[in-house]
Amino acid sequence: VYTGSGVSNPYQQLKRYGVTTVPVLNNKNLRLYQQRFKKVLLTFPEYARFPKDPTLNTNGNKLVYVLGGFAAFGNPASFHNDVVRDLRLLCRRHILPLFQTLSKNSFRKLDNLEMLWDRMMYRYERQTPSAETWHRDVIPGEKIAEWDELFGGWVNLDSKPQYFSCVLGSHLNTKLSTLEEGFAVIPKKDVPTLNKHKTRFEVPPGHMIIFPQYIVHEVLGSPAKHDMMRLFLGWRLTREINWIHPDIPERVESQAIMKLPSGQLPAMYSKSHLMFYQNKEFAPIPNEPKVTLRTWSDETFIPNLRNTKNAIIPRFLESLKDYKLSLYNKYSQEELNMYRPTKIL
Repeated sequence: VYTGSGVSNPYQQLKRYGVTTVPVLNNKNLRLYQQRFKKVLLTFPEYARFPKDPTLNTNGNKLVYVLGGFAAFGNPASFHNDVVRDLRLLCRRHILPLFQTLSKNSFRKLDNLEMLWDRMMYRYERQTPSAETWHRDVIPGEKIAEWDELFGGWVNLDSKPQYFSCVLGSHLNTKLSTLEEGFAVIPKKDVPTLNKHKTRFEVPPGHMIIFPQYIVHEVLGSPAKHDMMRLFLGWRLTREINWIHPDIPERVESQAIMKLPSGQLPAMYSKSHLMFYQNKEFAPIPNEPKVTLRTWSDETFIPNLRNTKNAIIPRFLESLKDYKLSLYNKYSQEELNMYRPTKIL
């Protein structure tokens, strides 16, 4: 646990605290991206909509893009639309000086930066993410080189602050490639100590938060007080020159859903939805109409996404190309190079 104070330099914050924020959007540009973000949701081609109002499903109720209170998208258009592509490149430009400083001070000579794909999130007011106790997020060791450093985070697209609950300094004296992979939960006996030292780190509007993937953190199961927007981001400092996931070029070419930094695919709903709610009603948003997994699939998605056997969409979708939907602009080689390990010094 880091107990010092008065650290304001982003590099020193990231090294000592294990978390920092970097400004990306001023007030004017934040309003612009808020408008673009909301507008692009209404153009996702995978969704069926009420004829007179694209914010509603075919039954005239609020369109719920993905199930679960976390509300991070798993449809292919959410990864490849122009808004998130512009925003990722903008974030990379603003974060580059920080990574250059990290690289200069790394005795492991981690001088290549890879920008990793992650999800858009649009959480409706009253939606509540599932609480997650103290844990570290750890990528499988075989997917990275021994001394690689992986960072997570997001850019806050709200007009109000967002927050990250973590234990400052819990990344220190820790080597990513030696940690147990997956969702590494902290033993229960240590929880009272962590609760005593936790920090609620503020992410101001238009700022990007960044932290080592393996810092000890928690997800609080608090209902959203307003509709929330963010774009999750991932970064890899490495000496390697190859993609973190070998199938990235093929997925980009077909504009498929993209693997998360951990290597997992983004799901449209949980296993619990599939096991218990195919025909049992639940409310995706509190105080809004109830659905079953089957009726949600039927009212929300175009027919060719739904399984012909049970009329339910798959947990993991394919690509815009597979569904014969219009593709977004082709990635230029210059743009694509930003997503693979690239020299930054």
